Amino acid sequence: MNTARRVAAGLLIAIFCLFMLNPAVANAATIGVGQGSSSPNAYTNAYSRAGGSARIGNPINTVHGWNAGCIQDFMGGLSDKAAIMQANCSGPAFFVIYGQWSYIERTWGGTATSIIGYPTNDAYRYGAGWYQNFSGGSWGKTVIARADSTKAEKSVRGNILTYWLSNGGAIGKFRYPTSDSYPWSGGHRQEFEGGSIYWNATAGATTLAPPAPTITREQKAANWAIAEKNSANPNWSDEFGRAWSGYCEGFAEVAYGKSNQFTSALVHYQWQLNNGRISTDTNPPAGALVFYDGGTLGHIGVSIGSGQVISTQGYDGQYLPVWQHSVTGLYNRYLGWAYAPTHWVGR
Repeated sequence: MNTARRVAAGLLIAIFCLFMLNPAVANAATIGVGQGSSSPNAYTNAYSRAGGSARIGNPINTVHGWNAGCIQDFMGGLSDKAAIMQANCSGPAFFVIYGQWSYIERTWGGTATSIIGYPTNDAYRYGAGWYQNFSGGSWGKTVIARADSTKAEKSVRGNILTYWLSNGGAIGKFRYPTSDSYPWSGGHRQEFEGGSIYWNATAGATTLAPPAPTITREQKAANWAIAEKNSANPNWSDEFGRAWSGYCEGFAEVAYGKSNQFTSALVHYQWQLNNGRISTDTNPPAGALVFYDGGTLGHIGVSIGSGQVISTQGYDGQYLPVWQHSVTGLYNRYLGWAYAPTHWVGR
């Protein structure tokens, strides 16, 4: 792990240390994936699975030891900073990308593998989020999970992890974590989308809160759009594995947990219009779908209420973030709004 992650110092000190102790960074373009490893294929295989240079960029150092294993750092591409990690410097290697890697650096720095161990799989989609298992150090087996609803990584471990998994884990009644565990009333407590889990040696694990109150599908869609705008990489769709630019209809559909429903925003608008579902006032409720003209495809966004909309920017081939704007704040002519089709049950 490079020195810049171990030293909590000013920016200039971090940059100085990085280049002093990692001279290979200056020549990143000449470093090969897996260079320095006795099993380079494990790294090139993981690199390919991660999406290659477009997704995680080029390596910034050679494979090097980190506690009981080896690691290679990558400068980042569409998925921000990343690493490929290999327990015991042998066997399969796994990529750690998206916000998982930043969470690991931010939370544990150079002590991470002694606390959570090495990944036992690549990060993968599971239910309504991303999920990755770690073998365990002083914490024992640990899961790092990120809910689509929050776009925030959290770790689950120990007795709370055991209880969570026994109740279905991320696809069970508690769903994804919304906080890390924290000391509470002589034990530890952790918040989840579906309630809270508390553990101490006497009481054991207990559900402290009932399942979260029912939220309308429209509010869930609005919440998702806000979380996507505020995510670490609002340019990129994890669901589709592509940039959001040029994919406004896909953005609106994913807000409701759907995909491949309409071929364009204009086709969707025409369907809504033909079924008498379009309203033309300029105050669409949160979660409503907001339509605009524009070329042969049109444009669509998701209302978050109070006259504000979140939608994509640009066209295919561009790499622009989703953004917030007023209902009538686009160059494109405003056409009206509609509720999502009734068979879109929501997230």
